[in-house]
Amino acid sequence: WRELLGILRVVQAFGDQLRGRTVLIETDNMAAKGAASKFASSSEDMQELVRRLLEYAERFELTLRFVHTPGELLHRPDQTSRGDAVEEPRARLVRKEFRAVLARHGPFAEYIGTERQYAEGNTRGGLFVHPSYNTVGSALRLIGERLAGPNGEDVRGAVVVPWAPSAKWWQMLKHFSVEGFYPEGGGHLEINQMGRWVGVRARRPSLLLSFPRGAGARVLQVQTEQGFAGTAPAGYVSVAGCNGLCLPVL
Repeated sequence: WRELLGILRVVQAFGDQLRGRTVLIETDNMAAKGAASKFASSSEDMQELVRRLLEYAERFELTLRFVHTPGELLHRPDQTSRGDAVEEPRARLVRKEFRAVLARHGPFAEYIGTERQYAEGNTRGGLFVHPSYNTVGSALRLIGERLAGPNGEDVRGAVVVPWAPSAKWWQMLKHFSVEGFYPEGGGHLEINQMGRWVGVRARRPSLLLSFPRGAGARVLQVQTEQGFAGTAPAGYVSVAGCNGLCLPVL
């Protein structure tokens, strides 16, 4: 499916420039070639990629032709399919929820996620990211690279991630501000079924994060509970008249 994802990214990125043309696509993966040629796959994940591929082909009036080329003869390998690319989930935020995000953190000019269909055609704005469960780490690293790169001070946006404290990428959330919580079983998502968007119940809770994290984004209690044992939390001191440990008054 990564090979098919690479094909989708090419059509998505260059489809407008190739509008109305026949595009020959070489791949060394027979499964991707077969699914793309037939516009059908028994795999649920690949079928979703096929649906998006067909959608972009129709939008840009493209005729796609697929051929199998052995890997040793592919001199321009598709780095998107070979790398740890960010994937988009099958589900998206319902329009009402996305508008709430847009009102607070928009406008958005770039999208990773099927929420791009809500796009208003802005050429200037932030980045909205809604990655699949398995590529959240890749998405967060991508945002970090943007923030650390040229014009990083102008990078801003919002990202939706699953609640997964045991995930390796969870520690990366310290660089973001938590803006909202979507509960398990909530009706904030919809999924495309047979070309029609249908509301579904969320299978896991999620967080809405914003970036960059602004100064003062972390909220601390002014006073801890009485009887605190062990090492005092960073920044707290014992103050006369304070029932426990308190933050010092500067």
